[in-house]
Amino acid sequence: MEMRHVADDFFDPLVRTIIDDEDLWDLTLAARDISRGFILPRAEQMEREERIAPEVIGVMRRNGFFGMSAPEQYDGFGYGVTGDCLIISEAAYADMSTSLVPLVSTSLFGRAVQIGGTDEQKGRILPAVASGDLLGCYALTESGGSSFRESILARAARRGEKYVLNGGKIFISEADVAHMGVVFANIEGTNGIGAFLVPNRDNIPKWYPANNGYVVTGKARGKPGIRASATCVVSLDNVEVPETDLLGLDFEGKRGLGIGVKTLGWSRPVIAAQAYGNAKAALAYMMQFGT
Repeated sequence: MEMRHVADDFFDPLVRTIIDDEDLWDLTLAARDISRGFILPRAEQMEREERIAPEVIGVMRRNGFFGMSAPEQYDGFGYGVTGDCLIISEAAYADMSTSLVPLVSTSLFGRAVQIGGTDEQKGRILPAVASGDLLGCYALTESGGSSFRESILARAARRGEKYVLNGGKIFISEADVAHMGVVFANIEGTNGIGAFLVPNRDNIPKWYPANNGYVVTGKARGKPGIRASATCVVSLDNVEVPETDLLGLDFEGKRGLGIGVKTLGWSRPVIAAQAYGNAKAALAYMMQFGT
């Protein structure tokens, strides 16, 4: 039996009390049509296969799922965290795993560049993020058990005009499909943490030299839920990063942790919106099929 999405009539008027921008609401409804018409019918198979289908990422890319929060000067829609919340909630209604791809790429990776990037870094990275041509991840957590500075053991050693990164990260969502990650590491010889732009060696952006970058060495399988989203182990083995890919201008790591904290703060309402979208779908199922 086809799902009738019976919760919309209750929740949409509530959302409209705080969203009065008609263009933003039109974009939300367009994302809803794509999520329910294209992503939802594929969700069960993707969860079984534990992978996001490339055609699903492609349809999100072509329909603006990655551009809601990016400023207009970087080819985004300029709706900030509100735009991300609306688009992610619609994607999560169809499939939680799928919604993590734009969430991580825009609300974590992209936001870190917005917060800590130089003008050159923003101009180079953010338009590609907004178009979905550059997918990002966020590599903070390590096996020490938390994301606090004391638990970050990854190291960055200055070598002339570049840094050499060594270490590892765990629980890194979408690191396999990402082209690049923001990677946090202690900079040797300083008291601070740097936030570095590091390519995925197996999915490297075309403007980076080959055979350099982080490597995904493991993925969690058989998770209780959100199976299609990759939860990855990442290795850094003498990865060379030019000084132009240390976020910020001449920070020497002193603002890296600040970038991380501010980025996580931005992502929290978006994660709440993701949960709202998924809970709304569960309620709709219950209302339709549970009586």
